[in-house]
Amino acid sequence: MECAKWVEEGLLFTSNELDREQTHAFKIHLDQCPTCKKEFDEYKHLHTTYFTAQILGQSPSEATSREILRVCSHPAKITATFGFFSLIRKGALATALLLVGFFGVGYVAFLANQSTETRQAAIKTKQTAPAAATTVATSVSQSDTDTSKTADSLRAAQAVQKVGNMATEGVTAVTLEKE
Repeated sequence: MECAKWVEEGLLFTSNELDREQTHAFKIHLDQCPTCKKEFDEYKHLHTTYFTAQILGQSPSEATSREILRVCSHPAKITATFGFFSLIRKGALATALLLVGFFGVGYVAFLANQSTETRQAAIKTKQTAPAAATTVATSVSQSDTDTSKTADSLRAAQAVQKVGNMATEGVTAVTLEKE
């Protein structure tokens, strides 16, 4: 497990980036913390083994130098073209997006118009429902034949009048009781 002090200040200490007070505090911590002491000893070993003037002063091999020159001397080719076909592709994409936008807006407008027409029709139906109930009631009193069917239609007309309309009121009530 690493000590948080090593993570925060250890590498700064090794590169002499701490001020005098921080350096003194970290040296005291190194004497008291075995984890930080071990990390510091490993760092010193790696630094003295691999970061010497002899190792860092070596030139790369001839093959490595040639490969570096080959890669760096040929810059990446720019593949973006601004030719005729590129303009055609971009124009076709712009036209397609424009058409999708027009059809999308048109569809939304169509749905809004259809919703308004449905709501107006529902309001008109609600206004004519009491007249329909009165008509059914009048027809019941005029004809005595098949009274059970006529009574049912009268109840249905009254139920329409009681329940309301989903398009205008938003909710349709459901009666589960038998009349």
